[in-house]
Amino acid sequence: MLARTVNELIETLEASPFEIVLVDDGSPDASWKIVKSLAQRDSRVRGLRLYKNQGQHHAVLAGLSVSKGDWVVTIDDDGQNPPSEIKTLMDDADGHDVVFGRFREKHATGIRRLGTRAVRWLNIKIFGMREDFYVSNFRLIRRDVVDRILADRTAFPYVTGQALVHSASPSWVFVDHRARSDGKSTYTTARIAALLLNILFAYSVWPLRAVAMVGFAVSIVSCLAGLTYLVLALAGQFQVEGWATVVVLIATLSGVTIGMVAMLGEYVVRILTQSRGVPPFTISERTGFDG
Repeated sequence: MLARTVNELIETLEASPFEIVLVDDGSPDASWKIVKSLAQRDSRVRGLRLYKNQGQHHAVLAGLSVSKGDWVVTIDDDGQNPPSEIKTLMDDADGHDVVFGRFREKHATGIRRLGTRAVRWLNIKIFGMREDFYVSNFRLIRRDVVDRILADRTAFPYVTGQALVHSASPSWVFVDHRARSDGKSTYTTARIAALLLNILFAYSVWPLRAVAMVGFAVSIVSCLAGLTYLVLALAGQFQVEGWATVVVLIATLSGVTIGMVAMLGEYVVRILTQSRGVPPFTISERTGFDG
């Protein structure tokens, strides 16, 4: 499928100058051998092999870091994004610095569709995406936006959100989406959940604020309960049988406290990782590059 996709790309882009950067994100199969073969056959094809699989957005960021064109298209190698649709993206580039492809009919499983809806909701809430706007991983990005994305130096890249943040005039167009001819998607439920958590914790303070609001609300209720018990005690109506109530209050407050500490811990971990300067990707081998 990889070689077929590259051949389609070359056929589609033959009329204009182009380069193809293939990123092997630590795949255990023979993908890197195919990448090297394609690069040896055509000097316009280049390849990067990452040290290990760190996720799709890390791989895309690695490709962006070595790209040289005035415009960059990110496209999967599974054949579901027809290379011929690049022209559709380019046709809408006038006046825009990022153009996303919106699939007329997306061929994906129920879990993927549910994950897409959740990510879309986060894009609207966190990145300010309009509700009538649509994004996908098949996109055209102008060089200045690419440079701003790379300048982020984040250890937790989310290229779609970064493109939305750094774009002054984004757009979208309808494109076709093919059914997968072989293999299966590596976007498992766990990976979708990891992506959602990455967006939440790396690009938003919403979780921290939500937990803080819960803690604040519980503290108010606790204060009111304390005042109530104080009034009852002063009125001589305090009952020792309230042991169960005390246990429930302690358990509730302890639970909220633990939740807040856990949430703060997640942010601290990410801050520490970011401050350590851990690179978002590590290239172990190159092919097709001069020098």
